Amino acid sequence: MMRITTDSGYRNLLQDIQRIAERMQTAQNQVSSGKKVNRPSDNPSAAADVVNIDSKRASNAQYLENAATAQSRLQIADSTLDGAERVSERIRSLALLAVSSNSSASSTVEEVSLLRDQMLSYANTVFDGQFIFAGSNSDTAAYVKATDGTVTYAGDSNAMKLQTGRASTLQTQIPGSQVFSGSVDIFSTLTSLVTAMNSGDRNGIRTQVARLEQFSQTVSTARTKLGGLINGAASAQSDLRQADLAETAHLSQLQDADLAQALSEFTQSQTALQAATAVGARVSSLSLLDYLK
Repeated sequence: MMRITTDSGYRNLLQDIQRIAERMQTAQNQVSSGKKVNRPSDNPSAAADVVNIDSKRASNAQYLENAATAQSRLQIADSTLDGAERVSERIRSLALLAVSSNSSASSTVEEVSLLRDQMLSYANTVFDGQFIFAGSNSDTAAYVKATDGTVTYAGDSNAMKLQTGRASTLQTQIPGSQVFSGSVDIFSTLTSLVTAMNSGDRNGIRTQVARLEQFSQTVSTARTKLGGLINGAASAQSDLRQADLAETAHLSQLQDADLAQALSEFTQSQTALQAATAVGARVSSLSLLDYLK
């Protein structure tokens, strides 16, 4: 009877020692990793939440990158149209000068021709390997100049968009068909202007000046739209950063260990384990003596 009781107590003691060792190992893991959830078995519910939050943060990181890309692309488009406006205004000034002049000046016509090429360069602006005014055909030049000098639009009317949320997208550019060849085809206008200037056709020049003014209004409208899109991209980035901060805080609550508490738990468990081991040694010794008797 003594041996059965001793054996039962010994088994209980071994179980206590195992539980203490497990608590000590858990505390040690928390101290070394800084986390209180190191594996799903530590806290299945919290572990599932951690996986979910990590997934959300990964998606938000991609959305944030998309919004930043959109903002950069839109800013380049706006800067490009600012240059196009300046070129258009310079051409208009030269055209008005030609109207007031008694004879055409070859140097003035030559400058208009050069500015026409510069306008074409603006229309074919590239950002990150894509032609930003080509619509969805962004891998090829938006405008193509033929051997006879004719310029045609090779893009489409689709506005490219990027995902900035689970159910939200952001337009990243304006197709050239809405700007350079919209209500006014700036390239045919400039071709006609050069022809009128070469022939001294003042009425023809005035007609193209009016079209240049209409083109400037089109560009101004496009830039207003771009400004709204740029603000939208900035707002999307701000919202995504705030969302990530909230998710990070939630993740910290789920994962981060209380190091002071973990260290205290480790020390207490270590002390308890030493005491239990000492008791186990005495019980084992007594059991052996009892057996020998």
